[in-house]
Amino acid sequence: MSEQTVSIQHQKQSHELEVRRMALYQQSKIVEANDDETTYFLFFYKDHYLTYVKSPQVKPDSFADRAFTSGIVCSAQHPLTVAFLSSEKSFRKHSFEQLFRKMEQKHTPYEAGLIAAFFDSFIEKEELVSYFKELFYRYRRNGQTYLSYRIIRMLLDVHPDHTWVQDFAKKLEFQAYAEWYNHPDSDLFQKDPLFAEKVYFHNLQDDSYFEALSTLLKQEDRLTDLLAITIYKFSKNPTEPHYHKLYSMLDEYLTKEQVADVLQSLLDSTGDFKPITQDLIKLSSALSKPHKMIDMITNHALTIPETEVPLVESVLDQIHVQSREIDVNKFNQLLPSLYQSDSIRLEKLLNKCVNQLLLDHDISYVAEWAEPFKSTHPELPILRKIDQMLEIENDPDQQQLLGELYFQFEHFQQAIECFSFEMELKEDDPKPVRWLSKVYQEMGMQDESKAYQQLYKNIQKNA
Repeated sequence: MSEQTVSIQHQKQSHELEVRRMALYQQSKIVEANDDETTYFLFFYKDHYLTYVKSPQVKPDSFADRAFTSGIVCSAQHPLTVAFLSSEKSFRKHSFEQLFRKMEQKHTPYEAGLIAAFFDSFIEKEELVSYFKELFYRYRRNGQTYLSYRIIRMLLDVHPDHTWVQDFAKKLEFQAYAEWYNHPDSDLFQKDPLFAEKVYFHNLQDDSYFEALSTLLKQEDRLTDLLAITIYKFSKNPTEPHYHKLYSMLDEYLTKEQVADVLQSLLDSTGDFKPITQDLIKLSSALSKPHKMIDMITNHALTIPETEVPLVESVLDQIHVQSREIDVNKFNQLLPSLYQSDSIRLEKLLNKCVNQLLLDHDISYVAEWAEPFKSTHPELPILRKIDQMLEIENDPDQQQLLGELYFQFEHFQQAIECFSFEMELKEDDPKPVRWLSKVYQEMGMQDESKAYQQLYKNIQKNA
């Protein structure tokens, strides 16, 4: 899978970074990326890019640290990371002074404070507190006591041990508001939707909070966040009702390709969850990606839902295992449960599998690989052939038969070795010579085939 990259710009210089992961936390998204030497963090407020910072790490218990430890973290290759970063690949550097000036123009002072708190790992403590003080006094001068307390409340999350914060938080004029936030209810959530989102996010396991956050995200058209919390909710409690809700949402907002990618990532974390398996099999077929379907089933050792067995069988009939696009080594875990009523189709597929296996393995490996089929399909002729090849492999008197069996599996080089050995042992026997002519003809080596054909005729004349 190719690397996920982003480009950053600073002072007219462009620089390529490799994405590592993305954290979704409350109203933020933080993308961690790096080059060979340095780590960068790209910050977003909701879906809007803010700036990036260059830093080897984040401070413990800072906002960014909590984002990657308590938020929803997606890998660089996760479909949500890929989709979110696909719309904008180049990001400019803005100083904190530029950023804060821009925030004041676009957002309320309260939102500006919320965004400033994202950077507590990178801004000096007194500088950040000073910025919050400015916002606080702006509200207080206007007689907006409640709004000024909201700034205090926010600063309690950022630097709770700061003397100025502690002193103002204890003032009598704010005690009624403190009670509201210590015992939040729907009225407070209406007054302070940004605080409400924080509470909802940290209580996603509660169905009522999850539904409230889902509604809020839909209203703000924040698709990435909505999908992220729905995927998170399902992954923590993989029930069929949660899955059907998730799939309905994925199907509404994403392409079939993206849906398949999300389901594949969920399968990696949840294991053999039957509805995911069923939908992935159907999607792989609809997307004309049979190899992806088979790889998924074998790599995860999935149990194929009974309703999907005919579809999987029809896909297996069409694949070309000789192309090596599919690793057949694990097929002995998959195939015994299939083709219960159609041994002829299974025989054809097993011939293809053995053909590929013999490219890299000896006959003893193939015989061990074929063992599971003896209990489910003991009547298959191919199983007798494999056992016969194993039995005569080292018997000098049976090289003619071994060569013929290798020829049936289209392993012409091994067949040539067997027939050549037989010809040396029995110089007057035309049979191995005739077979050598036939093998070379199948390989498209006409000169060699004609030479052995002439030798065969000469032996026949002298017989």
